[in-house]
Amino acid sequence: MVRPLDDIREEIDHCSKIYPGFSDIGESLGSIFDAANEFMTEADAEKPMGIPVSQEEADKRFRRGESLCLRPEVDRDLFCKAASIACDGVEAMYPDVPDLDEAVRQFRREFVDEAFTDCRESFDFADEVVTDLLTLSPGNKALGRDLSTFIVASTLSFLYRRRLGDSHELDTGLWGEGNCPVCGQKSHLGLLRDDDGARLLACWLCSTRWVYPRLQCPFCESAEHEELGYFIVESMDICRLHFCRKCNRYLKVFDLRQYQRDDLDPAIHHLATLSYDLAAAREGFVSGSEMQWIDKEQLQD
Repeated sequence: MVRPLDDIREEIDHCSKIYPGFSDIGESLGSIFDAANEFMTEADAEKPMGIPVSQEEADKRFRRGESLCLRPEVDRDLFCKAASIACDGVEAMYPDVPDLDEAVRQFRREFVDEAFTDCRESFDFADEVVTDLLTLSPGNKALGRDLSTFIVASTLSFLYRRRLGDSHELDTGLWGEGNCPVCGQKSHLGLLRDDDGARLLACWLCSTRWVYPRLQCPFCESAEHEELGYFIVESMDICRLHFCRKCNRYLKVFDLRQYQRDDLDPAIHHLATLSYDLAAAREGFVSGSEMQWIDKEQLQD
């Protein structure tokens, strides 16, 4: 879903006030979202595919536990445009990091080559393609795992939402699985709803949200309460890290009851709370979404 730019800017400004250090990259992050919104809504954009099944058909599949697994196709030129937005944004966020510009250019070349192996001029969002790209190594310490993952995740999300259009009109009330009902990806982020405390999972790729039980792991489906838990970091009680000791995976969840607003953008808040990903890794947990945000060297600090 393409959010109004004023809402995004307001969200970034608010995050700059509540998360230490976030104000340093807030302005550059706002520019990335500006460029992404222009990319997703430009006049010559190809018509979004939308949801190619009716609500009735979707409900039938949801009852069977089947994700729609929509996999739009993306061509090389469009991919390069989206990657450039993310790469330019990373350079703008950290202008004083030595050799970052060269590291970003090198990673961008490798990123494009990995997506279009075997001289392909297009690819669809098959699970193995996304997984391979998410685990792509930065290959240069100037860039780092967090920024390389940001480039990959942002690029794929820009592309997917540009092709899919707005998936939020789809009713996901009958969906009860841990992966996304629209694209099939595993979530890295979630929300606790303000009115009833229900947990919503939020898809990093297509931005779809759906309700999932708070006392169940979305990755291994364990409902053994002694295996499940959460913690907070540095008194930032807006963000919780939900973990499962059975599969050693974690999920970052933002509590709207603490935020005192009707909604928030999980992607923005996630970038402001990477200390949680580091804390999770130090406790032996891994991301259930397979998105890697932490370099091994950081675990030794």
